[in-house]
This record gives sequence, C-alpha cells and structure tokens, in this order.
Amino acid sequence: MRVPVGVKVGLFSLVVMGGYSWFANSIPQIESKPPQELSLEGGNVTPAQLVKAGEQLTLPLKGIHNEGAVGSGPVKLIATYVVEKGQPLAIPVKD
Repeated sequence: MRVPVGVKVGLFSLVVMGGYSWFANSIPQIESKPPQELSLEGGNVTPAQLVKAGEQLTLPLKGIHNEGAVGSGPVKLIATYVVEKGQPLAIPVKD
C-alpha cells in the first residue's frame, strides 16, 4: 500500500514542528521585572513629583509641563491629547 505524498509531507511537517517546539521549550526563559524603586541620582525632583510605572499623569488645561527621565535611563511615555476642535495641539510659551 502506497502512502500519498500529502500525508508524508503532513507527517514530516508535524515531526519538524514538534522537534522545534520541544527544543524551544527546553531553553530556560529569563524573567525580567521593572525596578521597584527609582533613584533620583542627583536630580532636583522630589519623590512626590515622580510617577511610578503604570500610573496615570493628568496635566491641567494649558498647563506648562516638562517630562523627562531622571538619571541616565530613557523615559517612555504614551500620551493622549484631548483638544478642542479647531485649537492647536500645543501653544509655545512666550518668554
């Protein structure tokens, strides 16, 4: 009895995928967590002014703000702006 080529290819594919899955799952995974505490590293920021990872930051309408990283690491922000129709997104401060 001859086994159809499609069945052979399908079985070969399942064996290869199973081998790759077994090999990939045998590699130990590294678990990384964000730091529990942030250091100020000589900055002039008080702990009350810091926003912890995952916290929400709301700024008042037309409020002047200056977000940035404390220390040498980068800062990553996701911002959502609610703007009245026809108004500019930002207004530069005049010195």
